[in-house]
Amino acid sequence: MMILFSSKTGDVNFPGLSPTAVDGMPIGQTTPAAGTFTDLAAQAIVGGQVYKTDAQTATIILTAADISGAPIEVDLGLTGAITTAQNAQLPTVAALIAALPAEIVGQTYKLRVLNIGGTTSGVFTLTTNTGWTLNGTMSIAVGGWREFIVKLTSLTAATLQNVGGGTI
Repeated sequence: MMILFSSKTGDVNFPGLSPTAVDGMPIGQTTPAAGTFTDLAAQAIVGGQVYKTDAQTATIILTAADISGAPIEVDLGLTGAITTAQNAQLPTVAALIAALPAEIVGQTYKLRVLNIGGTTSGVFTLTTNTGWTLNGTMSIAVGGWREFIVKLTSLTAATLQNVGGGTI
């Protein structure tokens, strides 16, 4: 998401960039010259959420694609019919970063994991991998969900913070 603000009529400032000109329009110019400001390209957030499934039932290793794919929220339905507790190992942070279209230190997104395998028993527990710091409860009961915030703390490390859970 791009946030623009104006300091006075005609000025458009980009946070973090030194103010000089926008597409050739000098700062302080109150009327854009033909073809200047309208040429500015900005990316809108389209498809901010995605739902995915993974049907593995044993020795579950999640892929970076399983837990990424949208800038705001990724919902992952673990649909494998398990009858005993199973671990679901996260991908490495390096693999996650390689799967992101653009990575920025400090960026976050919501990851919701649902245990919808259709059995009456079996808990999924997310486990760590290289580069991760896990905070809070990582287990997800049958018919339940748990929500996490994924945060890139560097280009080699990330945190997975539990922020709540419930039943489906």
